[in-house]
Amino acid sequence: MKLNLFVILFCLTPAFCHEVSTESICALNSCTTPSPLFSSIVKLCEESKGLSMRGRCCVQLSDNSIIVGVDLSFCNISSIGRMLTIQAPKLQHVNLTNNPLLTISDETFRGLHNLTTLSLPPSVSCPGNHSWFNSSWQPWNKVVQHRNTIICSNQTDTCGKLHSQNYTCPEHSTCHNDGPGLFDCACHKGWGGYKCLRMTGGIPTVPIVCGSFGSSIVISALVWWTQRRHVIS
Repeated sequence: MKLNLFVILFCLTPAFCHEVSTESICALNSCTTPSPLFSSIVKLCEESKGLSMRGRCCVQLSDNSIIVGVDLSFCNISSIGRMLTIQAPKLQHVNLTNNPLLTISDETFRGLHNLTTLSLPPSVSCPGNHSWFNSSWQPWNKVVQHRNTIICSNQTDTCGKLHSQNYTCPEHSTCHNDGPGLFDCACHKGWGGYKCLRMTGGIPTVPIVCGSFGSSIVISALVWWTQRRHVIS
């Protein structure tokens, strides 16, 4: 009880309870210290060729705008919204441990198709579980719980699961995995709107060709009839 009260009072102070908005995830104000040397993200960056740490992010040396991993541990974060997807759509590894009041939702990770490792505080569950899936299916291939962290590894194929349950996307669309336990029915080119039922691109060739052909026949018939009438006269 004393610990819970301490955490609540700790978060009531703005300087200690942080909600990410438009800040760079590589340099949050609440991350007052560099990433711990024992961080899995730091180790990954040091051991992988072509990667380098930039603030709290592990980026590609060839293009430092591509963020491969981010370590936001010990940053006193309460919520991160959609900033991971917006700023780092190619993220593969995320560390959010040691943020005792962190809350997340499935939407937090929507669009992160490449996410393979997600480390969370023990009070937070791996995202992606939905009631419309039976209990035998999990959005992650491996979940390991330690004393101070939960590690979610390797997203499962959501579209494949839907297909096995005889769910299909609407006509003129294709299912794409869209993050842990998430999917998106993307409309084919030239289709859009509700359930991809509205044509949005190009001109329907067949109706126009048929209409033009029919109009030509009618006009030709009228010309022939007019000329024939003059001949008879």
